[in-house]
Amino acid sequence: MFKLFTVVVSLLLTLESLATSSMCLSFYKVSSSQSVVSAIEETLYIGVPISVKPFSANGNRNSLWLVTLENPKTKQTVTALFKPRFPGDGDGWNRVTMEYASYEVAKLLGMENIPPVAYRYNLTINGQFFHEGSIQYFVKGATLLKEVEKNDWNVDPEHFISDARVLDVLLQNPDRHAGNFIIGPHWIDGARKPFLIDQAANMRKGTNMRLSTKGPFNDKLITEFNPKTVQKLRELTAKTLGITFPFMTSDEVQRVLHHRDGIIKFIDSRSSDK
Repeated sequence: MFKLFTVVVSLLLTLESLATSSMCLSFYKVSSSQSVVSAIEETLYIGVPISVKPFSANGNRNSLWLVTLENPKTKQTVTALFKPRFPGDGDGWNRVTMEYASYEVAKLLGMENIPPVAYRYNLTINGQFFHEGSIQYFVKGATLLKEVEKNDWNVDPEHFISDARVLDVLLQNPDRHAGNFIIGPHWIDGARKPFLIDQAANMRKGTNMRLSTKGPFNDKLITEFNPKTVQKLRELTAKTLGITFPFMTSDEVQRVLHHRDGIIKFIDSRSSDK
């Protein structure tokens, strides 16, 4: 009986390990140029909660927890926001799996505008058990971007705005309002820079985001694009987007590529007109 129990436990642990690996495929893809991000990601994935408290900001109504994680290997601590997943995903407005998927797509595009995200299972937060949820690096001292002049963003403002729109069109985000544009110490170099939060409504059915959709920082059609982003867009394939599996379906991956083709067509048409 004990032997059978041991075999069952071993099998369950193996299956859980395989599930975690398939859902976080980028975890072990580390290079020297990404050492800071990789260290943060590792702590997000394996860190043990040593401090927890409820969190709310900017009128957010979703369940959020501010968690301090300690990496058992390096003893690094990282403050993060844990967003548990609930049945129904809030009718598509709170699909927290998209927090992880969106972060991975942004990385594929060479963007550093979404704080690192991991996806965790079987976490006990403040005595409450959660089967799963996203956990994202928390930028301390961050404020709303709308309160800061563009000259103080420490990035090319037009490229930042167009990168945000490209991401929102690709992933069909209907929830990119002023409260989701933040500025604070960047997780890579500590410089105060803008970034994006709250990607949980991405790929919600019925959404029709376009380049022409007005946003908090653009009141007209976006026409200036980051050349590096454009090149990365051209390189996107269904295979590379497989990093989001299984949080995005194959149909959703094809939707991303469809929207990518539309963006590239618009950019190329403008280039041919000059």
